[in-house]
Amino acid sequence: MISVSNNPLLIKGVSRVQKILDSGKKVITYDFLTFLQMNGRTNILIGYSSRLFCDGLESIIGSLDRYTVIDSVPVWKGLFDRLANNNVEIVIIELCKPKKPDVDSLVKILHEYPGHKIFLISHLAHFKISRQLLDSGVAAYLLKSCSRKDLLMALDKLADNLNYYCTNISMSVMNSMREPQVSEDFSLTEREKEVLSDLVDCRTNIEIADKLGLSENTVKAHRRNIQAKFGVNNLLGMVRFACRSNLIDFGKDDFCLECPHCYNN
Repeated sequence: MISVSNNPLLIKGVSRVQKILDSGKKVITYDFLTFLQMNGRTNILIGYSSRLFCDGLESIIGSLDRYTVIDSVPVWKGLFDRLANNNVEIVIIELCKPKKPDVDSLVKILHEYPGHKIFLISHLAHFKISRQLLDSGVAAYLLKSCSRKDLLMALDKLADNLNYYCTNISMSVMNSMREPQVSEDFSLTEREKEVLSDLVDCRTNIEIADKLGLSENTVKAHRRNIQAKFGVNNLLGMVRFACRSNLIDFGKDDFCLECPHCYNN
């Protein structure tokens, strides 16, 4: 139970409500969220994928006078219900590595609740996903590698109706705009997809030939065709292009999550 006697903020709120009652004005409802709003605090809802990470956020935000975490729920499970039932200004969404379905869900939130400011915290996504997230209307975006200072800066910018994107997110989007232009017609045949997938799995030409029942020269020909379609001239460029264009399903490995190139670009 919260003690009113030793809490200046609560004393101020209770006093204000009492003045309203004494003035004869009709007060229909009054709850804790209304009280917080009356006293200039910004209400925050957290949608989390990691309970431990959420506990850390709540601990940091709880030490600030300007903000209040009114609730935290598992992301995409109870988030929409809580948005419908609460007066929320900032929605912090914590994800691991955002993908296309996450973009769609964020767009849905922004469409149904246009007054909310979406603050995303995640690992660095594929650069195309990052651009889609920013284009969708995400107001703040931090990486999980960012500092407490970045978190506070982002919250203050949002409270002042400004956007905030950390340096790595900004660089990722800016660098993607400087990528060499390649033909959009890089659709692969089924056989080329098989060869590309095996190359990503670090198989040699001979191993791929044995696996697919092809000659080594045929595998080399498929490699040349893939490189021509991607506009690159070596294996590294081919794998890089496939990774950054989401042409390969990495499955449970998802080793690109910590890829130095993708992380820094």
